[in-house]
Amino acid sequence: MLTDLTARPERRPLALLWQYFAEARILIKSWRRHYNNVRRRSSIGKMPAVLEVYLSAFASV
Repeated sequence: MLTDLTARPERRPLALLWQYFAEARILIKSWRRHYNNVRRRSSIGKMPAVLEVYLSAFASV
């Protein structure tokens, strides 16, 4: 059954595809948040752009 689903994409159930899309949406949202808020930027002295990083660090202490 599984080989049939992977061999023929046109036969995959729509619900299975929606599950993949939902997972991809979550992963992209996580990456975007990291890219925009957490990643260090050379233009501002290798510091993150927002204080969210610092606030979450203090919240875990």
